Amino acid sequence: MIEVKFNEEKYGSTQIQSSNITNDIDKLSTNIILPQKDVKWGLFTLQSSGHFIIHQETIRSFLDEMKIRLINATTILE
Repeated sequence: MIEVKFNEEKYGSTQIQSSNITNDIDKLSTNIILPQKDVKWGLFTLQSSGHFIIHQETIRSFLDEMKIRLINATTILE
């Protein structure tokens, strides 16, 4: 039997919602302090304000690579 252990310092979840929540239960569940440092997640960065920003340079390089792949494709499935 395999035993699964969770690293309690690294797992969890949260919700990021608008500050104009009217339901008191929602207010309690979202009263969470976000990290003070930016958190990079794929092509996005989550700022401490709760806003996501897009990495423009990463997007540009991704789009350039996809454009080259599409131009060089010889079949639809490629």
